[in-house]
Formats: sequence, structure tokens, C-alpha cells
Amino acid sequence: MKGGQHRDQEIVAETVACVLCELYGAKGYLWHGWEYIRHYASRDLKAALKAIMAVLNEVEEVLERIFAAAGMETDKVA
Repeated sequence: MKGGQHRDQEIVAETVACVLCELYGAKGYLWHGWEYIRHYASRDLKAALKAIMAVLNEVEEVLERIFAAAGMETDKVA
């Protein structure tokens, strides 16, 4: 982790937030999360999608840590 706002860390955090909102039924957040991610990926659609794909391993790790801290079991894909 780096202090301050760093592109990949922000994209990981926002993607995790979007996933958690969907899992727990908080509707209406995905668009805002997407716009935030696009902001960090230079507003380009393809760049934003590539940026998300590039950090999916980190997103998975963060989600697993959150679920572990909450005492929830997860099934790893890999």
C-alpha cells in the first residue's frame, strides 16, 4: 500500500466497493463506481476495462480478507 491516492489502489478499492454493494443489495452504486474508475483510467472505456481486469487478483484478495474478517467462508476459484 502506498500513501495517498494511487491509480491501481483506487481502482481496487472502488471495484471492491461495487462488488460488496451488489452482494448486499445496495442498488444504484455501480454507475458511480464505474465513473470513478473511468476517472482514474483517463476516462477511456477500454482503458477502464483493462484497468479493472489488471487488478482482479488484488480485488479477489481484498474480498477474501474482508469475508475472513467477517467470519464468512469463501470458495477460491484457483
